Amino acid sequence: MDIERVATPPNAAPLEAAQLAEQRWQAVVRRDPQADGTFVYAVRTTGVVCRPSCPSRAAKRQNVEFFESADLAVAAGYRPCQRCRPDALSPQQRWSERVLQACRAIEQSGSSLTLDQLAQRAGMSAHHFQRRFKAVTGLSPKAFHKAVQAGRVSASLQSAQSVTEAIYDAGFNSAGRFYEEAPALLGMSPGSYRKGGAGEHIRYAVEPCTLGWVIVAATRKGICAIEFDESTQALEARIRARFQQAQFEPADAEFQQWIAQVLRYIEQPRGVLDLPL
Repeated sequence: MDIERVATPPNAAPLEAAQLAEQRWQAVVRRDPQADGTFVYAVRTTGVVCRPSCPSRAAKRQNVEFFESADLAVAAGYRPCQRCRPDALSPQQRWSERVLQACRAIEQSGSSLTLDQLAQRAGMSAHHFQRRFKAVTGLSPKAFHKAVQAGRVSASLQSAQSVTEAIYDAGFNSAGRFYEEAPALLGMSPGSYRKGGAGEHIRYAVEPCTLGWVIVAATRKGICAIEFDESTQALEARIRARFQQAQFEPADAEFQQWIAQVLRYIEQPRGVLDLPL
């Protein structure tokens, strides 16, 4: 496999580069529109650069190299494909941009925005917006708001002077609702989270995905972290630093199956993600 021209982070190990190249090649084979905007591929024999979803005749693997963007491929001497136009925004990217704007609105809002409010901002019907939002993020707008709350809870518990202060910093109006939802949001009690995972047993696994690498960590109560990065070492270091007092266990076969389910959902979200944790 030729991986010399695969664009990877400067500190990426050869194994990481090979896995990323293979994962990208499989996206090209599938003509996966979800991969559009994450990378492009160029064909040495034709001198053309394409989107992963390009309907053109399939190229041979040995003639393909990957770039992070069409601009980088053009700088390397390739010309944009006239069928898929990798140098322009794809329909998927245009929808993604609207959804990204909605995500920012949710993140910046102090209260929960309604589906109708979000759809109106995006210029769509509520039904169409909900479908597009879930196709891009893998979550409904309501579930995304919950994920934002989880991030706020995590940050607040690490910086606030007390759990009570963290509750209100995270936007919860009552302590009762916070404690009711905390295990699902954090994978552990707020007190345990605040103490670096004290008393918790955490399993985790790192896998390649279209966003680079994903780490999924979980206790027996639920998922406590899903994060992305371009480096596996950085992901593992971050999780261990966050939960310094937890005990880390090897990812067994059952947990690996759960990870595969999470990864499939991230890559191609369908329905509701229901993990038996």
